[in-house]
Amino acid sequence: MLLDNILFSANAVIPIFVLFTVGYLLKQKNFFTEPFLAVADKLVFKIALPCLLFSQVAFAKKSERQPEDLSVIWFCIVFILITCLIPALVFPLFMKNCAVRGAFIQGVYRSNFAILGIPLANSLFGSAGTRIAAIMLAIVIPLYNVLAVWLLTVNDPCKLEKNSSAFHNMLEVLKGIVKNPLIISIVLALPFYLFSLTLPNMIKQSITYFADISTPLALLTIGANFNFSSLKGRVGLALCATFLKTAAVPAVYVTIAALLGFRGVHLGIIYIVFGSPTAVSSYIMAKNMNSDYQLAGQIVLLTTLFSILTVFCGSFLLRTTGLI
Repeated sequence: MLLDNILFSANAVIPIFVLFTVGYLLKQKNFFTEPFLAVADKLVFKIALPCLLFSQVAFAKKSERQPEDLSVIWFCIVFILITCLIPALVFPLFMKNCAVRGAFIQGVYRSNFAILGIPLANSLFGSAGTRIAAIMLAIVIPLYNVLAVWLLTVNDPCKLEKNSSAFHNMLEVLKGIVKNPLIISIVLALPFYLFSLTLPNMIKQSITYFADISTPLALLTIGANFNFSSLKGRVGLALCATFLKTAAVPAVYVTIAALLGFRGVHLGIIYIVFGSPTAVSSYIMAKNMNSDYQLAGQIVLLTTLFSILTVFCGSFLLRTTGLI
């Protein structure tokens, strides 16, 4: 069992690190050029990632919900909001650089649940975990992205002018949300999910093709844009965000959930939601919304690496104590 858990954690996160490394090496060999990387980032942000979100939400399986599922959903919604909104209100008091602030907060609250959620749940709990993770996927992915668009817009130094009126700044925030391709894709997907609509197979397959390139292409560009000199002045922030994302936040929230009576697969899903590494898409959004994308990329990399240890330790501890 110990070896299985180690191999599972490694299989979940090491491929992400491999693609990152390949992107970095290809850039060092001048295989990737700056114009190519700029176009690749736009391709992911405006086409591939929206297709991924659309397919994940629109075609998510609607399993029969149990009464306990609703309480898990509400728990995750409430604490995702807490993890994003409270720092967004408090951090401006001491973190003055708004581009850094947006990337940091996004790195802490936003998990890679879209990629790791269902595989982790299936590995830990089998079909019962997969069922709840599929339900959760349709809830947390839109929530993550709506919050990210709002967060990065209100912390966009290019859009929000300090001398502008509050009304003008609010219009800029709303405009950013309405025009964001990720939000548009989720809005378009909701009717398909809610009313079990479908698409012709040729169109569905085309969307799937674009969706399939989003994560590997994003990881390659993260690695290609990584620069060790960029760690200067950021490594402390990246490590702090990594500690919060992979250790502090999941430990606190899982403890609260356990005290509230959550056990078994439901407690495990809560751990997966909050204990997964930072979403790869946070880098793409940061780069396309004038945030500190270098910090965002470093947080993605470090949380992915640290999660090899923390996911293993967390799941092992929860199993040992009989909580899952």
